[in-house]
Amino acid sequence: MNLSDSRTAGQPAARPLARLSAAEAVFNAIRMDIESGAVPVGSKLSSEATLSQQYGVSRSVIREALRSCTALGLTITRTGKGTFVVASKVANDLTLGQYSARDLTEARPHIEVPAAGLAAQRRTPEELETLRDIVAAMSTETDPESWVAM
Repeated sequence: MNLSDSRTAGQPAARPLARLSAAEAVFNAIRMDIESGAVPVGSKLSSEATLSQQYGVSRSVIREALRSCTALGLTITRTGKGTFVVASKVANDLTLGQYSARDLTEARPHIEVPAAGLAAQRRTPEELETLRDIVAAMSTETDPESWVAM
């Protein structure tokens, strides 16, 4: 039996489900736990290893999900101490330190474009060759995690 077989005749097909990465699925689960109060503000989340076993994913997936929680202002990670819940709902304005996402977006072209130009002018032949090698390797890499690591 197909899922389409269970649809009532004459009804439009349901919208297809969005595909989520493992990190997005874990992030959504942690976020729901925080927002529902199941994991209250002030509490420490389980270790990466424990979360990895709980969700059946790698620690790198857990790290990515936790970074998303931190980026949204739900958690803070203290090296050697763990990740702590600091808010029960998402902040309206994403921040990095004292700067909002809007501030950073507005400043980026004024910093990154000149910096890229200076880097191109000041590069050595060896650095250029290294960059070419990386681009060549990236064009044949099929593993997304390895590609990003390059």
